Amino acid sequence: MKCIKNVKLNKALIYIALLIVIIDITYFVYKFEFKYKDKIDITTNYILEIIKIQKYDEEYISYVAKIKNDKFIIYIYNDDTVYLPGNKISIVGKITKIEKYRNLGETSYKLYLNSNNIVGSISVTRVNKVIDNKVNFVFNLKQNIEYKVSKFFHYDMKNTFKSLIYGDDNLLDDKIK
Repeated sequence: MKCIKNVKLNKALIYIALLIVIIDITYFVYKFEFKYKDKIDITTNYILEIIKIQKYDEEYISYVAKIKNDKFIIYIYNDDTVYLPGNKISIVGKITKIEKYRNLGETSYKLYLNSNNIVGSISVTRVNKVIDNKVNFVFNLKQNIEYKVSKFFHYDMKNTFKSLIYGDDNLLDDKIK
């Protein structure tokens, strides 16, 4: 009799744990819809902290940034200023939902970003000001050199030039070494 009660209790605990895991996974995948659905495609002011520089491009620079505890990919167009990890900036921009599939037949971009705790993207229309600059000088110098080299040199020359500046041959092609 006592054994039957323990088995029922164990089954109930397993079902409760399974339900909690399912709810947690659902919230994790659909976090954007729960928290930011009313802000989609509305231009608003945000204060965010830059976590890392994602990509340099001729048209834009993309960053991973944090608003409160949520990470976003932000795109800043036509701005030569490089914001470094640790900078807190005030921006005006639109939050957009991340597309589930960018290319048919490939992995879900949304799930990839969600696995890195990135919930959405922001297209920045204007950077108002840098609020807090907690970046050390050496890192700032390296990031600025990195940006300028990436902007002005072709891909093949970029790594060669960086190797000359840093004195490190890890970036060089095996044919050049």
